Amino acid sequence: MESGSNNDRLTDKDNMNSDSANKAHNKIPSEKLQRAGKVLRNAILSRAPHMIRDRKYHLKTYRQCCVGTELVDWLVLQSACVLTRSHAVGMWQALLEEGVLNHVDQELGFQDKYLFYRFLDDEEEDTPLPSEEEKRESEEELPETILLLAQIGPDALLRMILRKSSVTVNNK
Repeated sequence: MESGSNNDRLTDKDNMNSDSANKAHNKIPSEKLQRAGKVLRNAILSRAPHMIRDRKYHLKTYRQCCVGTELVDWLVLQSACVLTRSHAVGMWQALLEEGVLNHVDQELGFQDKYLFYRFLDDEEEDTPLPSEEEKRESEEELPETILLLAQIGPDALLRMILRKSSVTVNNK
């Protein structure tokens, strides 16, 4: 009887881990993080519109995307609460896990490299640019949005590192 209850606990623990992994790859973002993505996108379009544009790589055009290193550079410059480049990577990773930001080829993990990422709002063909009112609202919400992401970014970075570690161990 004792071993049966241990097996039940292991099953529940495995289910929790499975649920956590599925949630990390969920493509329906939470309302808070969906709003955070919209605020960041609008702020980028307002402050550095050249960052979101069509890009070519190996004869293929990727519509309305950003470069990972440029996103990290931009975020580090926006607030003193973004302490390091790796902190910024974790903040973008949190948005990637929620499906608010996506790698153009759907690879997992945000990287501070010349890789292309696209905001969820830019996945549609004819996404309109933000209005002046939306830009103003995003400017007002930007400090609070960065603070939210600064708090959850380290956990997202750790999850990404642990996923990479488990893949490396499993491949050996």
